[in-house]
Amino acid sequence: MSKRHRHCLWLWLGLLPLVVSSCRTAAPLTSEDEYQLPLRFEASLPARFNSRQTLVFEFRPHWWWPPVRVTALGFAAIDRARRDYAVVCLSPLGMKLFEVAHTRGQSKAVIQFPLPGNSEKYGEAIGDDIANIYFDLVPGRDAAVSRRGDKLVFREMRGRCRMEYVFVVSTGQLARKTVAKDSRRTTITFRDYRSDGDAVYPAAITLKNHRYSYTLSVTMLQ
Repeated sequence: MSKRHRHCLWLWLGLLPLVVSSCRTAAPLTSEDEYQLPLRFEASLPARFNSRQTLVFEFRPHWWWPPVRVTALGFAAIDRARRDYAVVCLSPLGMKLFEVAHTRGQSKAVIQFPLPGNSEKYGEAIGDDIANIYFDLVPGRDAAVSRRGDKLVFREMRGRCRMEYVFVVSTGQLARKTVAKDSRRTTITFRDYRSDGDAVYPAAITLKNHRYSYTLSVTMLQ
């Protein structure tokens, strides 16, 4: 073996542990670990809170129209223990654009700008979607679970709703939630988690309603 070949061999042997390390799969979790991860996440969420946020509501009045964007300053009061919320959104000039409330399992929305189709059903969909942002953020004990790299995917049925939760193992945080019922499907992504004392919350949330083709982007300010 030539001196050059010996040098290449030693170089390869020196790099081999790094190559092997980079190819290792994520550490396995037991079934109990998989169930405890969303429980720890739920325990980190605030039970009740008020927040100030910016919202961008984007929709198409008709399928051939370009998207319409409505920007608002929102004020929200959330009670996760009672499953109640109230959200009021104002224009940059201080005019009320819409108000949505959820009490005793029922959503009610008052929208001050024109919406396509049946505005009452559209408003109900918005109310239910906002409820999905704040409530039912963890799967039940009987949910099916699978591992995809650094993610745990939970799937279950809740009544007529098909639920999917995607958690990041390394952070223990919810990254995406999908709710499907009949012909309606809503996908919510949670990003940029921040701490406030012992509580943790996502500072950036994006909701996509695939039935009504609208997007709601929420950025927490406080």
